[in-house]
Amino acid sequence: MMAHDDNLVRIGETDETTGLPRRRAFLRQVGAFLDTAPRKDLERFWIGTVELPVLRHVRSSMGWRMADRYLKEVATFLRRELPHALAIARMDGPDLAVAAVAPPGRPTGEDFVAPSFFGEVFHVDEQPLFVSLRAGLVWWQEGDSADDMLRKSSMALNRAGWRHHGDLVVYEPSMQEEDREGAAIATELPSAMERGELELLFQPKVALDSGELAGFEALLRWPRPAGRAIPTEQLIEIAELTDFIVPLGRWVLRRACRHAGRWRDLGLEPFRIAVNVSAVQFIKSDLHAEIVAALENAGIGPEWLEIELTESALASHGTKTLTLLERLADLGIPVAIDDFGTGYSSLAYMKRFPVQRLKIDRSFVENAPTEAADAGIVRCAIAIGRNLGFTVVAEGVETAEQARMLREERCDEAQGFYFSRPLHPDDVPGFVRGR
Repeated sequence: MMAHDDNLVRIGETDETTGLPRRRAFLRQVGAFLDTAPRKDLERFWIGTVELPVLRHVRSSMGWRMADRYLKEVATFLRRELPHALAIARMDGPDLAVAAVAPPGRPTGEDFVAPSFFGEVFHVDEQPLFVSLRAGLVWWQEGDSADDMLRKSSMALNRAGWRHHGDLVVYEPSMQEEDREGAAIATELPSAMERGELELLFQPKVALDSGELAGFEALLRWPRPAGRAIPTEQLIEIAELTDFIVPLGRWVLRRACRHAGRWRDLGLEPFRIAVNVSAVQFIKSDLHAEIVAALENAGIGPEWLEIELTESALASHGTKTLTLLERLADLGIPVAIDDFGTGYSSLAYMKRFPVQRLKIDRSFVENAPTEAADAGIVRCAIAIGRNLGFTVVAEGVETAEQARMLREERCDEAQGFYFSRPLHPDDVPGFVRGR
């Protein structure tokens, strides 16, 4: 009877797909290490929480079984790349956790851990999949328990890829205060919208060959009366976590169209205003109906509007995505792939879906003039876009060197501080007439 009970415990704590321990077994193993390890090992001990966002899209498009098979390949890869690991475990969904003692002489960790978390191509039934791993890492501090370290590594993971921090983020104590602030923001955001505290700014997009205005992107801002201004990416992420992104996205769409109606009344000719649509908003709302209502309420035509969707949103719901994009095309509203290169990249959906524009993520543009890898990615993105007949737009252009490189590579349009900071709606007419 005792052996049977032990087997039940072992089975319940082992993931059947990967053969890895589950959370409870991982915490028990780490806890035992923290209780018995010498201090010299504790001072080099870290936990990393690993996220594989692409597998969520594989699950929805190819099924659970295929996603689990890819996850098994990833787990095998991590075992091979991290032979010194104390434990590798499966957490919730496709997320993994790693605990290890860094070798002597490698105290900082980033150069030690990062190479093992770079994107890799995995194959199942000869089907390749590029899996980009994001990770949050925490180093042991005096008094930390296994639960403490896992929580802190998850806190760091939440920032990986967020505000372009990169694929690996190391925990810092300030993150606890940021999380408390995030909870406060989530509570305050609906009331802030009702009180009229939110605003849109508009960043110009410029044609690189002529310097002419090519349109604007609407950017959400919350200049809080008390506290720091909240970056757009953080605001959107918090809203997505609470599902407030649906009414917030509707507000952004209607407000952008309302400003366009006012600019038309001031005599401006139509130009495209790009509005970002969150993947959560895309899934949980009738986006086509909301766009039509926003245009009608503002009394403007579709020639004023452009919709930006991330690669993740495009790849998540094949039939629904295709239907929506076809209906937007029928309205005459172009669609842009936003943050190209940072999500679930697939030439198949780019060829299949009626998409007209491709936006290169700022994280690649930043170092393109000096880093060969980033320059190669930018050139590749431009070539893909041009060969598919897309208008290619570069984000985050801040220097003359970046603009020159993009112009030489025949990128169509760009936006960023080099051309103009985001403008208050009242400043847009003067900016347009001044060009």
